[in-house]
Amino acid sequence: EIRLRAPRLFANQEGKDLLVEYVEGENAGKALLSRVRMGMYLGEGCLFHGEGAWLVKDTDHLMKTSFDGGSGSMIFIMTSERILLLEGSGNLNICEIAWEVCFQGIVLLEVSIREMNRSEGQKELFDVIQCSYLKPEVGAGANHDRKKAAIESKTSSCIGLGSIVSEFIYFPRGSGEKMLKEIQRVAPKFAETGSDEER
Repeated sequence: EIRLRAPRLFANQEGKDLLVEYVEGENAGKALLSRVRMGMYLGEGCLFHGEGAWLVKDTDHLMKTSFDGGSGSMIFIMTSERILLLEGSGNLNICEIAWEVCFQGIVLLEVSIREMNRSEGQKELFDVIQCSYLKPEVGAGANHDRKKAAIESKTSSCIGLGSIVSEFIYFPRGSGEKMLKEIQRVAPKFAETGSDEER
């Protein structure tokens, strides 16, 4: 007689790493998160995830009018502390981080809706989250010599507009607003943030 056992995965529940049954949809985000940096963020939990996000740099945002098929689209994951955009490059056993930001470094979040052209000639609506955040700390790299690191540490305490980066993340319609609601739930400082439609 053959016994079949449902697939399982390690998940952090109530501060303990437990072997739990894999439930498709419910555990897909945890499974993806376990493949990022060898499960480094697994303890933060996966609150929301999906596919089909695009990252557009601040200077390119207004010039962008179309997306071509699925190329360049990424997986997005929100944990209790950060937003991650992942590239699976056809192999979801190892996911590379294309972009990440911690909630504590975010200065501003805004959601808008934008119509874009698809390669098939059809128009599609996207949720666009503008995320403005502080640049990662100057001098954090391991390759700096001591003298340079000492100079940078003195200047890094001065935060000005030059220390803020803005990125635009395009999500499938509905996903951006859902992510914003989840962010507002775990990071109350964004409770006043809303979409252009709500204002």
